[in-house]
Amino acid sequence: MFFHVYGAHALLQWGMMLVVLAGLILWNEFARRTKMGGIITFLAIPLALTVYFVAIAIGARTGADWAVNNQTHLYMNGWFHYAKLYAALTGCIGFMMIKYKWGIGAKHWFKPFPFVIVAINILIAVASDFESAIKGWNCWWLSSEGVWLYGGWHNVMNGLAGIINIFCMTAWWNVYASKDKKDMIWADMTWVYIVIYDIWNFAYTYNCLPTHSWFCGIALLLAPTVAALLWNRGGWIQNRANTLAIWCMFERHRRGWHRQRQPHRYDRHQRPGTDYQHHRHLLHHQRLEETPHQSLQRGRLRQPEVLQRLHGPRRRRITRSRTMLKRPQNICGRFFFTAAFCGHLHLSRLVFILV
Repeated sequence: MFFHVYGAHALLQWGMMLVVLAGLILWNEFARRTKMGGIITFLAIPLALTVYFVAIAIGARTGADWAVNNQTHLYMNGWFHYAKLYAALTGCIGFMMIKYKWGIGAKHWFKPFPFVIVAINILIAVASDFESAIKGWNCWWLSSEGVWLYGGWHNVMNGLAGIINIFCMTAWWNVYASKDKKDMIWADMTWVYIVIYDIWNFAYTYNCLPTHSWFCGIALLLAPTVAALLWNRGGWIQNRANTLAIWCMFERHRRGWHRQRQPHRYDRHQRPGTDYQHHRHLLHHQRLEETPHQSLQRGRLRQPEVLQRLHGPRRRRITRSRTMLKRPQNICGRFFFTAAFCGHLHLSRLVFILV
Protein backbone atom coordinates (compact mmCIF):
# COMPACT_ATOMS: atom_id res chain seq x y z
CA MET A 1 0.00 0.00 0.00
CA PHE A 2 1.12 3.57 -0.63
CA PHE A 3 0.23 5.03 2.76
CA HIS A 4 1.27 2.51 5.44
CA VAL A 5 -2.37 1.61 6.13
CA TYR A 6 -1.48 -1.71 7.70
CA GLY A 7 -0.34 -3.04 11.03
CA ALA A 8 -1.67 -2.16 14.46
CA HIS A 9 -3.18 1.17 13.36
CA ALA A 10 -4.64 0.03 10.01
CA LEU A 11 -8.30 -0.01 11.10
CA LEU A 12 -7.91 3.40 12.72
CA GLN A 13 -6.42 4.90 9.55
CA TRP A 14 -9.11 3.39 7.31
CA GLY A 15 -11.80 4.53 9.72
CA MET A 16 -10.43 8.06 9.95
CA MET A 17 -10.27 8.32 6.18
CA LEU A 18 -13.99 7.46 6.00
CA VAL A 19 -14.73 9.92 8.80
CA VAL A 20 -12.87 12.70 6.97
CA LEU A 21 -14.69 11.84 3.72
CA ALA A 22 -18.12 11.89 5.38
CA GLY A 23 -17.29 15.07 7.30
CA LEU A 24 -16.20 16.91 4.15
CA ILE A 25 -19.33 15.85 2.24
CA LEU A 26 -21.69 16.87 5.06
CA TRP A 27 -19.99 20.19 5.77
CA ASN A 28 -19.93 20.99 2.05
CA GLU A 29 -23.66 20.33 1.81
CA PHE A 30 -24.28 22.65 4.77
CA ALA A 31 -22.15 25.38 3.20
CA ARG A 32 -23.57 25.16 -0.32
CA ARG A 33 -27.27 24.62 0.46
CA THR A 34 -27.70 27.52 2.90
CA LYS A 35 -26.51 31.09 2.63
CA MET A 36 -25.83 31.25 6.37
CA GLY A 37 -23.75 28.07 6.15
CA GLY A 38 -21.61 29.61 3.42
CA ILE A 39 -21.14 32.86 5.34
CA ILE A 40 -20.13 31.05 8.53
CA THR A 41 -17.80 28.61 6.77
CA PHE A 42 -16.07 30.92 4.29
CA LEU A 43 -16.25 34.33 5.99
CA ALA A 44 -16.61 34.09 9.78
CA ILE A 45 -14.34 31.10 10.48
CA PRO A 46 -11.53 32.28 8.11
CA LEU A 47 -11.61 35.71 9.75
CA ALA A 48 -11.15 34.15 13.19
CA LEU A 49 -8.40 31.86 11.90
CA THR A 50 -6.58 34.80 10.33
CA VAL A 51 -6.44 36.50 13.72
CA TYR A 52 -5.17 33.21 15.17
CA PHE A 53 -2.44 32.90 12.50
CA VAL A 54 -1.29 36.48 13.00
CA ALA A 55 -1.14 36.00 16.78
CA ILE A 56 0.98 32.83 16.36
CA ALA A 57 3.32 34.57 13.90
CA ILE A 58 3.83 37.52 16.25
CA GLY A 59 4.30 35.22 19.24
CA ALA A 60 6.82 33.05 17.40
CA ARG A 61 8.84 36.11 16.36
CA THR A 62 8.98 37.31 19.95
CA GLY A 63 9.99 33.84 21.17
CA ALA A 64 6.84 33.08 23.18
CA ASP A 65 6.83 29.41 24.17
CA TRP A 66 3.11 28.91 23.47
CA ALA A 67 3.63 30.09 19.88
CA VAL A 68 6.99 28.44 19.16
CA ASN A 69 5.66 25.02 20.21
CA ASN A 70 2.24 25.50 18.62
CA GLN A 71 1.33 22.77 16.09
CA THR A 72 0.45 25.33 13.43
CA HIS A 73 3.86 26.96 13.76
CA LEU A 74 5.74 23.65 13.86
CA TYR A 75 4.04 21.79 11.02
CA MET A 76 2.36 24.41 8.84
CA ASN A 77 5.01 27.09 8.39
CA GLY A 78 5.53 26.67 4.64
CA TRP A 79 4.31 29.07 1.97
CA PHE A 80 2.24 26.41 0.19
CA HIS A 81 -0.33 25.87 2.94
CA TYR A 82 -1.11 29.56 3.38
CA ALA A 83 -1.27 30.15 -0.37
CA LYS A 84 -3.58 27.16 -0.90
CA LEU A 85 -5.88 28.10 1.98
CA TYR A 86 -6.46 31.70 0.95
CA ALA A 87 -6.64 30.91 -2.77
CA ALA A 88 -9.35 28.31 -2.05
CA LEU A 89 -11.21 30.75 0.20
CA THR A 90 -11.06 33.40 -2.53
CA GLY A 91 -12.63 30.90 -4.91
CA CYS A 92 -15.38 29.99 -2.44
CA ILE A 93 -16.29 33.64 -1.84
CA GLY A 94 -16.24 34.38 -5.58
CA PHE A 95 -18.48 31.40 -6.32
CA MET A 96 -20.93 32.61 -3.66
CA MET A 97 -20.94 36.04 -5.30
CA ILE A 98 -21.89 34.44 -8.61
CA LYS A 99 -24.63 32.15 -7.32
CA TYR A 100 -26.19 34.78 -5.02
CA LYS A 101 -25.50 37.63 -7.49
CA TRP A 102 -23.67 39.73 -4.91
CA GLY A 103 -22.04 42.90 -6.30
CA ILE A 104 -19.79 42.22 -9.26
CA GLY A 105 -20.84 38.55 -9.14
CA ALA A 106 -23.89 39.53 -11.19
CA LYS A 107 -21.75 41.12 -13.95
CA HIS A 108 -21.13 39.26 -17.19
CA TRP A 109 -17.42 40.12 -17.21
CA PHE A 110 -16.98 38.34 -13.85
CA LYS A 111 -17.91 34.92 -15.30
CA PRO A 112 -14.30 33.89 -16.12
CA PHE A 113 -13.42 34.26 -12.43
CA PRO A 114 -13.79 30.48 -11.75
CA PHE A 115 -11.29 29.72 -14.50
CA VAL A 116 -8.82 32.29 -13.17
CA ILE A 117 -8.97 31.11 -9.55
CA VAL A 118 -8.79 27.41 -10.49
CA ALA A 119 -5.76 28.15 -12.68
CA ILE A 120 -4.10 29.98 -9.76
CA ASN A 121 -4.77 27.02 -7.45
CA ILE A 122 -3.26 24.63 -9.98
CA LEU A 123 -0.20 26.86 -10.46
CA ILE A 124 0.38 26.89 -6.69
CA ALA A 125 0.67 23.09 -6.73
CA VAL A 126 2.80 23.22 -9.90
CA ALA A 127 5.20 25.66 -8.19
CA SER A 128 5.43 23.32 -5.20
CA ASP A 129 6.24 20.38 -7.51
CA PHE A 130 8.96 22.38 -9.26
CA GLU A 131 10.32 23.53 -5.89
CA SER A 132 10.73 19.90 -4.83
CA ALA A 133 12.46 19.08 -8.11
CA ILE A 134 14.91 21.98 -7.76
CA LYS A 135 15.77 21.46 -4.07
CA GLY A 136 16.04 17.67 -4.22
CA TRP A 137 16.87 16.41 -7.71
CA ASN A 138 17.30 12.65 -7.31
CA CYS A 139 17.96 12.99 -3.58
CA TRP A 140 16.11 13.52 -0.32
CA TRP A 141 15.63 17.07 0.97
CA LEU A 142 14.17 18.34 4.22
CA SER A 143 11.24 20.73 3.98
CA SER A 144 10.70 23.63 6.39
CA GLU A 145 8.10 21.47 8.16
CA GLY A 146 10.55 18.67 8.97
CA VAL A 147 9.34 16.29 6.26
CA TRP A 148 11.72 14.43 3.94
CA LEU A 149 10.80 14.67 0.25
CA TYR A 150 12.37 12.95 -2.75
CA GLY A 151 12.63 15.25 -5.76
CA GLY A 152 13.28 14.45 -9.37
CA TRP A 153 11.84 14.19 -12.85
CA HIS A 154 8.48 12.94 -11.52
CA ASN A 155 7.92 16.39 -10.00
CA VAL A 156 8.63 18.04 -13.34
CA MET A 157 6.32 15.66 -15.20
CA ASN A 158 3.49 16.19 -12.75
CA GLY A 159 4.02 19.96 -12.85
CA LEU A 160 3.69 19.90 -16.64
CA ALA A 161 0.56 17.79 -16.27
CA GLY A 162 -0.91 20.49 -14.03
CA ILE A 163 -0.23 23.13 -16.69
CA ILE A 164 -1.98 20.91 -19.24
CA ASN A 165 -4.96 20.76 -16.89
CA ILE A 166 -5.27 24.55 -17.12
CA PHE A 167 -5.46 24.46 -20.92
CA CYS A 168 -8.12 21.72 -20.74
CA MET A 169 -10.63 24.02 -19.02
CA THR A 170 -13.21 25.25 -21.54
CA ALA A 171 -16.42 27.32 -21.70
CA TRP A 172 -15.25 29.93 -19.21
CA TRP A 173 -18.17 32.23 -19.99
CA ASN A 174 -20.86 29.56 -19.59
CA VAL A 175 -20.93 29.80 -15.80
CA TYR A 176 -24.28 30.49 -14.16
CA ALA A 177 -26.22 30.16 -10.90
CA SER A 178 -28.75 27.35 -10.47
CA LYS A 179 -32.41 28.31 -10.19
CA ASP A 180 -32.55 27.44 -6.49
CA LYS A 181 -29.31 29.43 -5.90
CA LYS A 182 -27.66 26.47 -4.22
CA ASP A 183 -24.92 26.03 -6.79
CA MET A 184 -22.67 27.77 -9.23
CA ILE A 185 -22.80 25.61 -12.34
CA TRP A 186 -19.88 25.11 -14.73
CA ALA A 187 -21.33 22.46 -17.01
CA ASP A 188 -18.13 21.88 -18.99
CA MET A 189 -16.50 20.31 -15.94
CA THR A 190 -17.46 16.82 -17.12
CA TRP A 191 -16.40 13.49 -15.65
CA VAL A 192 -13.52 13.36 -18.14
CA TYR A 193 -11.93 16.48 -16.72
CA ILE A 194 -12.72 15.45 -13.15
CA VAL A 195 -10.86 12.16 -13.60
CA ILE A 196 -7.89 13.98 -15.19
CA TYR A 197 -7.76 16.50 -12.37
CA ASP A 198 -8.06 13.88 -9.63
CA ILE A 199 -5.22 11.79 -11.08
CA TRP A 200 -2.96 14.82 -11.32
CA ASN A 201 -3.80 16.11 -7.85
CA PHE A 202 -3.35 12.72 -6.22
CA ALA A 203 0.07 12.40 -7.85
CA TYR A 204 0.93 15.83 -6.45
CA THR A 205 -0.06 14.91 -2.89
CA TYR A 206 1.96 11.69 -3.13
CA ASN A 207 4.96 13.70 -4.37
CA CYS A 208 4.89 16.65 -1.99
CA LEU A 209 2.55 15.79 0.93
CA PRO A 210 3.56 12.18 1.67
CA THR A 211 2.73 12.24 5.38
CA HIS A 212 -1.01 12.74 4.86
CA SER A 213 -1.81 11.92 1.23
CA TRP A 214 -4.22 9.26 2.55
CA PHE A 215 -6.49 12.12 3.63
CA CYS A 216 -5.78 15.08 1.30
CA GLY A 217 -5.12 12.73 -1.62
CA ILE A 218 -8.00 10.26 -1.27
CA ALA A 219 -10.72 11.62 1.01
CA LEU A 220 -10.41 15.23 -0.13
CA LEU A 221 -10.56 14.30 -3.83
CA LEU A 222 -13.38 11.80 -3.40
CA ALA A 223 -15.68 14.23 -1.52
CA PRO A 224 -16.44 16.61 -4.45
CA THR A 225 -16.24 13.81 -7.02
CA VAL A 226 -18.86 11.71 -5.25
CA ALA A 227 -21.18 14.72 -5.00
CA ALA A 228 -20.69 15.65 -8.66
CA LEU A 229 -21.31 12.13 -9.94
CA LEU A 230 -24.30 11.27 -7.75
CA TRP A 231 -26.44 14.30 -6.86
CA ASN A 232 -24.83 17.60 -7.88
CA ARG A 233 -23.95 17.43 -11.55
CA GLY A 234 -22.27 20.55 -12.88
CA GLY A 235 -21.29 21.77 -9.42
CA TRP A 236 -18.01 19.90 -9.07
CA ILE A 237 -15.69 22.92 -9.14
CA GLN A 238 -17.72 24.64 -6.42
CA ASN A 239 -17.65 21.48 -4.29
CA ARG A 240 -13.92 21.10 -4.90
CA ALA A 241 -13.21 24.65 -3.71
CA ASN A 242 -15.50 24.25 -0.68
CA THR A 243 -14.01 20.97 0.51
CA LEU A 244 -10.46 22.18 -0.13
CA ALA A 245 -11.01 25.31 1.94
CA ILE A 246 -12.70 23.33 4.73
CA TRP A 247 -9.84 20.82 4.84
CA CYS A 248 -7.16 23.52 4.79
CA MET A 249 -8.82 25.39 7.68
CA PHE A 250 -9.11 22.21 9.74
CA GLU A 251 -5.57 21.14 8.89
CA ARG A 252 -4.06 24.52 9.76
CA HIS A 253 -5.67 24.41 13.18
CA ARG A 254 -5.07 20.76 14.05
CA ARG A 255 -1.99 19.13 12.61
CA GLY A 256 -0.22 15.92 13.58
CA TRP A 257 -3.12 13.53 14.37
CA HIS A 258 -3.09 12.04 10.87
CA ARG A 259 0.64 11.41 10.60
CA GLN A 260 1.89 7.83 10.75
CA ARG A 261 4.01 6.85 13.73
CA GLN A 262 7.50 5.68 12.86
CA PRO A 263 10.50 4.53 14.94
CA HIS A 264 12.47 7.45 16.37
CA ARG A 265 15.71 6.43 14.71
CA TYR A 266 17.18 6.25 11.24
CA ASP A 267 17.08 3.04 9.31
CA ARG A 268 18.61 2.76 5.88
CA HIS A 269 15.57 0.74 4.76
CA GLN A 270 13.12 3.32 6.11
CA ARG A 271 11.63 6.07 3.99
CA PRO A 272 12.80 9.29 5.69
CA GLY A 273 9.72 11.25 4.67
CA THR A 274 7.59 9.83 7.50
CA ASP A 275 9.89 10.10 10.53
CA TYR A 276 8.49 13.46 11.61
CA GLN A 277 8.92 13.09 15.37
CA HIS A 278 12.65 12.57 15.01
CA HIS A 279 13.07 15.66 12.82
CA ARG A 280 10.85 17.73 15.09
CA HIS A 281 13.11 16.86 17.99
CA LEU A 282 16.24 17.72 16.00
CA LEU A 283 14.93 20.93 14.51
CA HIS A 284 13.22 22.41 17.54
CA HIS A 285 14.94 21.02 20.66
CA GLN A 286 18.55 20.14 19.89
CA ARG A 287 21.01 23.02 19.92
CA LEU A 288 24.05 21.86 18.05
CA GLU A 289 26.46 23.87 15.97
CA GLU A 290 25.17 22.18 12.82
CA THR A 291 23.50 18.82 12.43
CA PRO A 292 23.68 16.74 9.24
CA HIS A 293 20.01 17.55 8.70
CA GLN A 294 20.73 21.28 8.69
CA SER A 295 23.56 20.71 6.25
CA LEU A 296 21.18 18.79 4.02
CA GLN A 297 18.56 21.53 4.22
CA ARG A 298 21.16 24.10 3.18
CA GLY A 299 22.14 21.99 0.20
CA ARG A 300 25.58 21.04 1.53
CA LEU A 301 24.94 17.29 1.81
CA ARG A 302 23.00 14.70 -0.09
CA GLN A 303 20.99 12.02 1.72
CA PRO A 304 23.65 9.22 1.47
CA GLU A 305 26.24 11.53 3.07
CA VAL A 306 23.85 12.32 5.91
CA LEU A 307 23.38 8.61 6.60
CA GLN A 308 27.13 8.09 6.51
CA ARG A 309 27.71 10.83 9.09
CA LEU A 310 24.89 9.56 11.30
CA HIS A 311 25.95 5.91 11.31
CA GLY A 312 29.72 6.35 11.14
CA PRO A 313 32.39 5.86 8.48
CA ARG A 314 31.94 2.08 8.33
CA ARG A 315 28.38 2.40 7.02
CA ARG A 316 28.31 1.89 3.27
CA ARG A 317 27.01 4.81 1.27
CA ILE A 318 23.55 4.24 -0.15
CA THR A 319 23.51 5.00 -3.84
CA ARG A 320 20.50 5.99 -5.84
CA SER A 321 20.13 2.56 -7.46
CA ARG A 322 20.49 0.76 -4.13
CA THR A 323 17.90 3.06 -2.56
CA MET A 324 15.50 2.21 -5.38
CA LEU A 325 16.02 -1.52 -4.82
CA LYS A 326 15.49 -1.22 -1.07
CA ARG A 327 12.31 0.85 -1.43
CA PRO A 328 9.90 -0.86 -3.84
CA GLN A 329 7.29 1.86 -3.25
CA ASN A 330 9.60 4.28 -5.12
CA ILE A 331 9.47 2.07 -8.20
CA CYS A 332 5.68 1.80 -7.96
CA GLY A 333 5.39 5.53 -7.43
CA ARG A 334 7.52 6.41 -10.44
CA PHE A 335 5.54 4.01 -12.60
CA PHE A 336 2.33 5.61 -11.33
CA PHE A 337 3.54 9.13 -12.11
CA THR A 338 4.61 8.14 -15.62
CA ALA A 339 1.28 6.43 -16.29
CA ALA A 340 -0.61 9.43 -14.88
CA PHE A 341 1.26 11.87 -17.12
CA CYS A 342 0.70 9.74 -20.22
CA GLY A 343 -2.97 9.48 -19.27
CA HIS A 344 -3.10 13.27 -19.02
CA LEU A 345 -1.75 13.63 -22.54
CA HIS A 346 -4.19 11.17 -24.11
CA LEU A 347 -7.25 12.43 -22.22
CA SER A 348 -6.29 16.03 -23.03
CA ARG A 349 -6.21 15.21 -26.71
CA LEU A 350 -9.62 13.59 -26.35
CA VAL A 351 -11.02 16.70 -24.67
CA PHE A 352 -9.72 19.01 -27.38
CA ILE A 353 -11.11 16.74 -30.10
CA LEU A 354 -14.54 16.64 -28.46
CA VAL A 355 -14.59 20.40 -27.96
